[in-house]
Amino acid sequence: MPIALALYVLAIGTVSFGVSRRLRGTDDFLIGGRDLGLAQGVGLLGGIFLAGTAVGVVGEGYVLGWTGAALDLALGLGFAILLITVLGRLRADGYASVSALIRHHYGPGAGALAALLAGGAWVVLLAAFIAAAGRALAGLTEWSETASIIVTVGVLFLYAMPGGMRAVAATNLGQLVVLVGFLIAVGVVAAGRSQALPPLHVSPAFGYLLGVTLLSAPTTVVAPDVILGVASLRDDATARRTLGIVVASLIGGGLLLALLGERAASLLHVAEPDRVLPALFRLTLPSPVDDLGLVVLFGASLAGAVSELMVCTYVFSEELEARRRGLRPWGRDLRTARALMAAAGVLGGVLALFNPHVVDMVLMAFRIYVPAVVPQAIAGLLGARPSRWVLASMLAGPAVSLSLLAIAPGTAAGPLEPVLWGSLAAVALLLVGARRAMTETYERKAPSSFG
Repeated sequence: MPIALALYVLAIGTVSFGVSRRLRGTDDFLIGGRDLGLAQGVGLLGGIFLAGTAVGVVGEGYVLGWTGAALDLALGLGFAILLITVLGRLRADGYASVSALIRHHYGPGAGALAALLAGGAWVVLLAAFIAAAGRALAGLTEWSETASIIVTVGVLFLYAMPGGMRAVAATNLGQLVVLVGFLIAVGVVAAGRSQALPPLHVSPAFGYLLGVTLLSAPTTVVAPDVILGVASLRDDATARRTLGIVVASLIGGGLLLALLGERAASLLHVAEPDRVLPALFRLTLPSPVDDLGLVVLFGASLAGAVSELMVCTYVFSEELEARRRGLRPWGRDLRTARALMAAAGVLGGVLALFNPHVVDMVLMAFRIYVPAVVPQAIAGLLGARPSRWVLASMLAGPAVSLSLLAIAPGTAAGPLEPVLWGSLAAVALLLVGARRAMTETYERKAPSSFG
């Protein structure tokens, strides 16, 4: 085990430092020079949305059966909606961050607020992926969760700090493919095992399926990592093919992961759902292959984390650049970008220590982001510009969502998911603003009664 882990860390460090020597500037570091191909795009988005959620989705399947696939199914639905609706507009606008898109449509104040809300939500999402990688590392080493998360953050920096997006794109697809191979092997062995324990009561939770769909699918349409990934691809055709492959992968892969978790309920019992997949690797794979499998699981989860770290770095560095434009272009300086990366990574690690539950953290990030940014971004892409009310909308949406969650936590990830009401509040304010803007425009154009 120590040898396999050390070799993995050495390999990703070597790739990242090798890539760093060929970087052609900050854009290359942050968005791959907008020249990523199909394989790199599938690795980037698949690594975030399939490999990064594997630990959590198997855990949900352990408790909820096939409906535990809700997160990946909802993300796949969001990608499909993006593919058939606003992908062309998103590519034509050319923005690599949602805060830049919001700034373009609603002004600098809204852009700054979007950077704060989107960047903050994605630090929470980064924490979820750090926690997932930490779980895999704890299962591999039998270290404490605290120690595993601290080590995970250190390896994360080794992975991302030198080569940035180029390093991520160079390794993610390979890690995703190897993980899929191990998951297939684990699934085949688990299916052939006889029932070893009285199975847990696993029952579909259709309210959970609906709630997570309402929560997650809208996010994916204009998620910061999706926008960054789409903007990094070299052309429109590559973007369409990439999204099509990721949609199919999320739907099929999510269901298989959840069913694997459901099967695990008759083979092993664990205290927490996020421990199911590492425990299943130990149970089904012979030694020392199980160690190698856990290293792969750790690497795949880390690939999701490093992608989210790139998103946080880009959002914050771009906002810093916008604020200092005309003075000193800090946001385009590699040293500053890496300093922002370090700050985001440390903050994500601290949050992971406080709450290492993967799916909980993912959904919390979405509860902030969906009502704060998704309606506003889509309205901007479709041409609506209720600029006077957009700030109120961006603040009221997450405030309603989080307040209802605190008041009625039993509604979380159910058909009355608080994010639904937060989004409705945000949309209502946008509609009020749009109506007032139309009224003011009409009054300005109407001829004077005294003229």
